[in-house]
This record gives sequence, structure tokens and C-alpha cells, in this order.
Amino acid sequence: MNPLDRVAGWADVPEPSEPVFGSARAQGAVRNFEVEAFIQRHGLQVRRRGEWRGGEKWELQVCPINPAHTGGSSVITRDSSGALGFRCHHNSCAGIGWTELRERLEPNYRKSDRIAVGGERSGTNGWPPIVAFAAVSVERIPEDLIPGPVGDMARSVAAATETPLEMAMMTGLGVVAASIAGKVQICPSPGYAEPLQLYVATVLPSGNRKTAVINEMAAPFRKAEAQLIEQLTPERKRLESLRKTEELTIDRLRKQAAAKRDSNALIEEIARREAELPELSAIPRFWTQDITPERLGTLMAENGGRMAVMSDEGGIFDILAGRYSNNATPNLDLFLQGHSGSPVRVDRRSRDAALINTPALTLVVTPQPDVLRSLSEHKAFRGRGLLARFLFLLPPSTVGSRKHETIPIPAHTRDAYDRCISSLLSAPLAADGVPVTVRFSREAFARWKDFQMSVESQMAEDGRLHEILDWGSKLPGAVARLAGGIHGSLHAGRSIPGEIEREVADIAITLGELLISNALAAFRVMQKPEKIEHAEKVLAWIRRHGMREFHLREMFRSHQTRFGEMAAMMPAVSLLQDHGYIRPRKKEKKPGRPPHLFEVNPELLDGGQL
Repeated sequence: MNPLDRVAGWADVPEPSEPVFGSARAQGAVRNFEVEAFIQRHGLQVRRRGEWRGGEKWELQVCPINPAHTGGSSVITRDSSGALGFRCHHNSCAGIGWTELRERLEPNYRKSDRIAVGGERSGTNGWPPIVAFAAVSVERIPEDLIPGPVGDMARSVAAATETPLEMAMMTGLGVVAASIAGKVQICPSPGYAEPLQLYVATVLPSGNRKTAVINEMAAPFRKAEAQLIEQLTPERKRLESLRKTEELTIDRLRKQAAAKRDSNALIEEIARREAELPELSAIPRFWTQDITPERLGTLMAENGGRMAVMSDEGGIFDILAGRYSNNATPNLDLFLQGHSGSPVRVDRRSRDAALINTPALTLVVTPQPDVLRSLSEHKAFRGRGLLARFLFLLPPSTVGSRKHETIPIPAHTRDAYDRCISSLLSAPLAADGVPVTVRFSREAFARWKDFQMSVESQMAEDGRLHEILDWGSKLPGAVARLAGGIHGSLHAGRSIPGEIEREVADIAITLGELLISNALAAFRVMQKPEKIEHAEKVLAWIRRHGMREFHLREMFRSHQTRFGEMAAMMPAVSLLQDHGYIRPRKKEKKPGRPPHLFEVNPELLDGGQL
């Protein structure tokens, strides 16, 4: 059977007597609808207002459907076409859109988009309503959120490379964390301390200049390592030469002792010389890339327990999954304890085992989406809490919209960032190994505590974070770490104050709130079936070209590299039908093979549904 013939047709549905609110014929009404007046009329509290898909978004403090849903879980949107929408991220409000919201708040609002068709709700021009895929709208980091040299450098790097700001911003915060980790800890409340190391993963497809961004943001970090190695190399070579000479002398004495009957004096001499052999310190290392857990443990033991893994790919996940070993169980202990700062024992092949009392491991990676999807194959990654430790960012790719106009990074911006990182790196470790403690001010603690309780409520059974409890439970601690790093970067080069002010806590909390949507999207990617991913790509193609109808062969030609053959595309086509996005055009009685034309639900293009 021709794969095109496998697509089931739809029964005809009568056209509604009046258009759907937000349909093509109601655009004038949508464009002129006063959202601000609607919000004020019903006493809705706006938490934040910003841009969204060429239009606007109103983030509400309290969900108008369920007042228990707080903390910005619900939004009203108006896209570039003027179409209005409403969404609450809590499961109990799933499926409630703009029309339903208005009907609940305004009982006299006429339900003009509902007609009885076999007990089902009808949509535009006889179409069933779109049942959207379980998608999460990823929130962007405001350009001016992070102050100081880190924020300035990130903005300049993003502009110079024409890449999403999130990648440079979070890489910079990761570099700060790697520079200060092990030296400072944040104590949000008495008896509770968090180290400052971070695990950051910015997920972007290839072609997004990830290498260039990491090279720029990590440049002062890598430069400091190179300078330290150059500084210590002459003395290390001198000691290495002296040690070799002493070892030859010891070998000569050992041979003499073996030939003498009374060799006690020689044995004592040998022991003395061995005890006085100059100790060769390891070559200092600040960072590494794709590395096995065993080798990473050795590097951390040789460098005071501190290390950063920085990579423009996600190869570290492959290594953890056992790419270079026959062990079916991932070796995650060092990565779990390196994040929490719990003591870890490292067994080294050529030397005695080393105990790292306060390991400080920072991870900054920019994997491709395929790497993120593959993580679901390794249950231990999530089951043991590794993925819960990552701060995920999934910004939209800029590929296809870049201008390729070079904007040089200002010299003063680069210099200020270099001084910031160099100062943090040069700060000494405490002699007793206990990091310096930084606390929240009274106002900052109150803000952080409110955030902690908001996260707790969102982890309830019907809450936004319920499906990622493991990640949500670590979010308040991650926000405290972010606050500590931002605080340190703002005071680099001088004595770091022992209290974090409310302004810094607010920045970290805002960032933490934005990370929620990114984490939800990341875990959805890990769990998403392949055919949904394919269907979403096709939807993006339809919207990008504003298609009202299309031929299946036209769709296939545009996606041939993805599907390979027509039959592989059909599950995605069927899924789009099932969700109400497309339907076969009514066949005309003509000789020959039917043309397999498909119509697009007007709500997709006019109402902004995805």
C-alpha cells in the first residue's frame, strides 16, 4: 500500500454559526480587546509583563482559576497576530484556555465557539479544537538581569557571536562558580550551608558557535591556569632534577648495603635520604574536558579537591554511561559528591588513596538536543539524582536569523571581566579547609524563604513542579548558590562582604524562576517520543511558511533528511491529525490517484496554537 493512502480521512463537521474568538474572522475583535482593562476589571495581579512571540505576555501572581496556584504559574498572552491565550502550568488547570477563562470570569460572555456536534466542542469552520502537545513555553533570561562584569561580558559575547544570551550568561556564572568554589559557602539559614559549585547545561543544536562562546567566557580562567603552570615550571624542573640525582645515590647505597654483612648504617642512610627526597607537586590544573571519573578523581586529589569540566559538547554524559568501560553501571559517585561537597575517597593506581574532604566540582556543558534525549536511556542518571543537579537552559537557536555582522567586544568590558575572574581565582583557600561563610541579610533571607515556600507548593500533587520533584527540591539551594556567585563577582578584587543584600537575592530568585520552565522543557525532551518531536518540527514548518494547505510530497521534500522515506513520516502526519492540526482535503471525484492535499486548522495560524 502506498504510505500516502494510510492517512485516515475526517468526517465532515458542520461549520459553527459564529467564529471562534481568535479565528481569522475575529481578528479585529482580538486586536482591539483591552487586556489591561480585563485584568484590572477582574482584580488580577500582574507579576511581570514582557514580550512574547512578537506580542505581549502578562504573568499573573495568582491563577484566576485556582488561587492556590501562585508564583507566576499562569499567563495571559497576545501573539503578533493579536490572538489571545491563557495557560496555567498546574495539572489541575490543564486544557483551560482563553475562552474558558473568560467564560468563568464573565458568565454573560457568549459561548460563540461552542456548538453541539455529537457532544464534542467544535472549532473554526467545522474543525475540532486543537489538542496541543504537552509543551512548555521556555522563558528567556532578561538581557539586563545579571549586573557587573559577568553580565557585561556575557551581553558583549552574545552580541559578538550572535548567539543566545543564556549560553554566555550561564557559562560566565559557571566560570565564577569554578573560581570561587571551595573558598566560599552560602548559609541561607542557621545550620544549612551550600557550596557554590554549579552544574550548567545549555542545550543548543550544532552550528550555534558554542565553542566560540565558551572560549571567550572561559578565557581568563584558562589563562590563569597557563600562567600558573609557566610560573611553577622552572622550580618543578629543578626539583625533578634533584630528585633524580638523589634516587641514583640511593640506588648506589642500596647496592653497597646488599654487599656488606654489617649494613645497618647504610640502611639508616638510605632511609634518611628517601625521607628527604624533594616532593614533586602535580602540574596545576583548573579545568578539563571529557574525562573518565577515575582520572577526574586523581586530578581533583592533586588540585585540592577543586576542578571544572568545561565542554562545548555533551561527551561527559557518554563517558559516565560507560563509553570507555565495560561497566554497565555508570560511575556517578564523584559527580554526585563533587556537587554536594560530601567527602569522597579517591583510589589512585600509582599512589596511596586520597581523601577529599570538601570536593568542589563545576560542570559547564553545551550539549546538543540529541544528547539530552539520550539521557533517558540511562535510568541511573535520574534515579541517583545527577540530572536533578543540573541547571538546564534551552534557548531558541539564532541560526537562520543571524546578520553575520561582527561586533567587537569592548576592551574595557573584557578587561573588567578578566580582573574579576583572576581576583576570584587568586583568593586563598582557608588554612583549615573550611570555606568562608556568607549569609543572607534579613531582607534577602525573607525573599529567599518566600521563594523556597513557593517552590514547595509547586511540588504538590497538582503543582507545576510535581513531575520533576527531584529537580525542584534542589532549586532553592541552587538559587542560594547563584546568589553567592553573583555576590562574589560583584565584590571581586576586594574583601567579599559577609552578607548578601536583597538586590542580589532578587536577581538569583528571578533567575531561579526562569529556570523552572527550562527544566520542565529539558525533562520533557528527555521523555518525549520521537514522533512528537517530528510532528513539532513539521508544525514549525507549517507556521513558518504560513501554509493553509500543503501536499504531502511537498512536506516530505522539505523534511527528507529527517525522515529518509515517506513511510517514516506518516506516524507524525497521523499524530497531527489526531491532535486537530491538519486534515485531508475532501477528495474530488476525478480519475487518477488522489493528490493527498492536506488542510491546516486555521486556529494554528490565527490563534497561535502549538
